[in-house]
Amino acid sequence: MADGYDLSNLVTELEKLSAELARTADTAGRLRSVAEVHDAKEAAERSDRGAIGQHLLKAGHWALDAATRLGLPIAEAALKQALGIGS
Repeated sequence: MADGYDLSNLVTELEKLSAELARTADTAGRLRSVAEVHDAKEAAERSDRGAIGQHLLKAGHWALDAATRLGLPIAEAALKQALGIGS
């Protein structure tokens, strides 16, 4: 997961995404998505590419929609890859 992505840029984008999701989370499922994005950020900090994908898959389409809306192209591409969506 995240092969070809600069992990430091991914960390930065996931941090922004996590903050925005936390600000707007209004259900238990969305709160879990916030936690998964945060965990993906921590995995990227450790360069644990496998864990990044696992967490982003669990973060789901709400996180992808937010990354797209916020203009976070690296996070968007990583989420699409994790979710199996062609970019």
